[in-house]
Order: sequence, then structure tokens, then C-alpha cells
Amino acid sequence: MNEAGSNFRRPFYYPEPGENMSSAVNREALAVREKVGIYDGTPLGKFELHGPDVTTFLNRIYTNSWDNLEIGQGRFGLMLHEDGRLLDDGVTFRLGENHFLLSAGSGTADAVYAHMMRLLQVVWPNLRVYVTTVTSQWANICVCGPKAREVLVATGIDINLDSDSFPFMSMCKGFGWREYFLASLV
Repeated sequence: MNEAGSNFRRPFYYPEPGENMSSAVNREALAVREKVGIYDGTPLGKFELHGPDVTTFLNRIYTNSWDNLEIGQGRFGLMLHEDGRLLDDGVTFRLGENHFLLSAGSGTADAVYAHMMRLLQVVWPNLRVYVTTVTSQWANICVCGPKAREVLVATGIDINLDSDSFPFMSMCKGFGWREYFLASLV
């Protein structure tokens, strides 16, 4: 029951004995809607972008502006081809003044990287932006649903997860047994 994505394999669904795909997917969706679910987002493309011109670059390749995004905050964006067609959509977080973490779809990560590199090398070679692919270096586990915060708190996480301290589309860094970033997307 696997689906392929960005050179990774991940489960498509988890059937119970005698359950078909449609029933399993519906059961899992209902569990996430009413309680909690876990999704392995590791195959999503992940890129760190650094440099003094990184905000200018993001403003050019996405339909929205990145100038006013605060450090620790994220924003959903649509990345376009030069002819205006949609290339990818995803969430990008600002980690520092000139440092962003960009996510791309599992099936489009290679195309997004090639697109960014071509633009930086051919179209805008004067922009001082450095792109590092970190897809294989960063795991991405999505804990979602109304009980997600409860589950994370039960793990002993060292971050205050109440809605005021950790609002929607924010990211923070924690140190447990290993350094991690935690993002709030729901």
C-alpha cells in the first residue's frame, strides 16, 4: 500500500483486516478530523535559502510578497513558471533575516530545485541567494487533528504549545534529545 514520492516510499493507507482502500482512507480521514492522525511528510521537498537577496528572489518566484514575513512565521505560496502556470505550492518559513525554509511537493521537488537554480544562474545571476537541498536531511512528521497538541505535549516536548504561544503558521526551535523545528499549520 505504498505511494512513490520524491525518491521516497511511504504508506498510502493502513487497511484493517478486510477493509478496502476507500474504507481505510475514509476511516483515517475521520480519525484526523475528530481526534488525531500522523502523516509522514518526509518526502516533501525542503530547501534552505540564504543570502542578502533571498527575499527579493522569493518575491519574484511566488505570487505573494515575503517582505513583511516575521522571523519564526510561515506563509503559503504559489510558485509559478515564467509563463504564469503553476509549478508548485507550499509553505515557506522565515528562520532568520536572510534565511528561509521552503517546502515543495513530493512530486515537484526536483523541478522546483531546477527552476530556482536556472533562475539564479541564468535569469538573475546578480542575486546573492544560496540554495541548499535538505530533503534527505530533515524528517517531517505531521501530527494533525484536534488532539494533536495533546499528543505532542504527552511526548514531553519542551515547547509551550498553547494557541497564544504557538499560533497558526509559526515555527520555533526546540531541544529535546535532539534539535528540532516545530511548525503550527492548523
